[in-house]
Amino acid sequence: MSYSDFGDDDEETLQLLRMTHNPPNPAQNGHLDASLADLFRAQGEIAILRAQLESLQQLKVAEAARLNGQLGSVRDEAKDQIEALKLTVEKLEDEKRFLRNEVKLLSAIKRRKVPQKDSSDSLVVPAEKTPEASATIKFGEVQVHDDWLQLCHHLWHYTISGADRTVMKMLGRVCLSKPLSVGPDFHVAANAPVLSQLWDYFLNLRMLRLDVAVQTFSVLVFAFVHRLLEAYHGGSSELLLSVPFLLSLVYAAATFKLLAITELLATRLIVDVCKVVEKFVFVLQLNDEEEEALMGHENVTYQQRLLENFTLVVGLDLLELLALVLTQYWPEAVRNHWLKHVFDRELFQAILPESTERLVSTFQINVVFNVVEILSASLTETGFADGSDEHNRILVKSLIKAFLMDIDIKDDFLFYGLNRCLGNNNDWSALSAVIPEEFPPFLHGALTAMPCPVRPRKRGEMELFRIRLEHDCHLLSLRMRIATLLESMIVAGMSNIVNLRENIKLIVRVLGFEQNLIMQQPRYQFVHMRILIIAVLVRVLYYIIDEHKNVNTLIYPETLYELLVVLMRIAFAADSLSSDAHALLAEVRSRGAVDLAVFNAACELRSRELAHLPVYRSATAQDPQLADIESSFPNGLEFPYDSETIEIAREILGACLNHDEADNLYYNMYSQSV
Repeated sequence: MSYSDFGDDDEETLQLLRMTHNPPNPAQNGHLDASLADLFRAQGEIAILRAQLESLQQLKVAEAARLNGQLGSVRDEAKDQIEALKLTVEKLEDEKRFLRNEVKLLSAIKRRKVPQKDSSDSLVVPAEKTPEASATIKFGEVQVHDDWLQLCHHLWHYTISGADRTVMKMLGRVCLSKPLSVGPDFHVAANAPVLSQLWDYFLNLRMLRLDVAVQTFSVLVFAFVHRLLEAYHGGSSELLLSVPFLLSLVYAAATFKLLAITELLATRLIVDVCKVVEKFVFVLQLNDEEEEALMGHENVTYQQRLLENFTLVVGLDLLELLALVLTQYWPEAVRNHWLKHVFDRELFQAILPESTERLVSTFQINVVFNVVEILSASLTETGFADGSDEHNRILVKSLIKAFLMDIDIKDDFLFYGLNRCLGNNNDWSALSAVIPEEFPPFLHGALTAMPCPVRPRKRGEMELFRIRLEHDCHLLSLRMRIATLLESMIVAGMSNIVNLRENIKLIVRVLGFEQNLIMQQPRYQFVHMRILIIAVLVRVLYYIIDEHKNVNTLIYPETLYELLVVLMRIAFAADSLSSDAHALLAEVRSRGAVDLAVFNAACELRSRELAHLPVYRSATAQDPQLADIESSFPNGLEFPYDSETIEIAREILGACLNHDEADNLYYNMYSQSV
């Protein structure tokens, strides 16, 4: 029989087994039911307590949120109250200042009120005795700063440096013999003032934003200038009359607020200015009759020559301003314009040619000053000018030659220009006469379409001396600026352009040249400028030699001897007044002779200015201090160099000589005195 088969015997066996089990106990079942009931009751209580706890937590969170909200609202209300109180306090302070100013104004008016009597020694009448004075009091009006009104005022009253009339008055006397149009919106009628048409166009821009108005006006003026120059070079020479003054208006608009000149507008104006300057740069080469005949410029009138020269000066001043405006946007802006050939390289080569003969004939201080400032604006740590080392070396070499050339006064170029009041302005009177302020009665008009004829004026000896003195000051200022540019180039890492053997040779000769001039004219009025030039160039040599260490690879052998002589004059010089000289200076000042020149009048006045002291003092209590201040400033007579320059010269000598050679040279230089 298999295991899957089940019979009745198995069923009976299972029943017998069930009967052998113990019967269920009713008491035990009751106890189990009670335990389960207690367990269920405890679980219910726990659930109730948990629900109550959760409700309490929710109430707590809600209460905390409500309190935080109330706290935030209270804080906001407190802040608002504080701000309101601050505004109230500021308003009260403003009213207090206003009332204080009004009180001062009223008191000043009352003090100035005098009775209407013929006697000049009458006293001021008190305010309470003149009740009619209160009727004449005018309270100050609040003026709202409006850029448009300020720009109008600025343009209308703009005056060229050294001029006796505003630019608007000059343009108000100029008209055109033929009508001329620039675009659809600007028309200049014949025999009508150029100023009226230009000013009407400008007033129509009053609703534009400031930078947009300046851009629109400047672009229109240059378009007008280009039309005039096209006709001028076509044979209408009288149309040049208004060109330099129109360029001055663009300069005035640009100087009102430099931030109103966008980078895009500056780039566009630079291109326009370069086009104008290129047409007049040839006047730098007109030095004799042969050159004038070669250029077909021999029959030009004196007044036309003045206008051409002044147009060149004004154009380059405007170009310098635009280059400086670019530097406010990002450091590489000017150099980026060089790399993109926005600045015309040929223009700068024409102003600073490589040939020494051409450089001497074309050199004009105002123009070269503009070029130096433009080059300085392009100097960055990544490069200089247009990045071409060959072109930059030519420019730097030409600038260094400016120290050694005998630069004479260029005729018909005696103008201040727009950027600096340096040099002479003696030709302005002749240029102003080209547009008379008052016309003679027989002309029957107050406008001119062509330059009025003028003739050169003969100058006396005193005027020529004054012109020469101002020319020297202008030239020395330019040389100081060039020396500073060379130092900046080396500091910026452009020493490879400066440290050429030929350049170092020229710098050494410049040092010797300036030293000889100081020794020949120790009481010269501008000797302190020569001292500063020497100090800067000595630092330039120190930077170059300190960078390369080996002097023999930088300098020609014959230049080394010149360098030693130049440096020994500085290194072995005194760095202060001698005791006898200081005692003499202190004695003179202690006696009240503060306006008496002892060693060098210009240097003594300069030392007082640098010490922030008045030029003239009458108080004897401070006279010893005045002598100490004057004795510490190099005067060119007792000691021509400051202590820093002397120390640098000694360090350069230490790199060129050993101690024995230096002692031997010192002994040979001062053997006669010993």
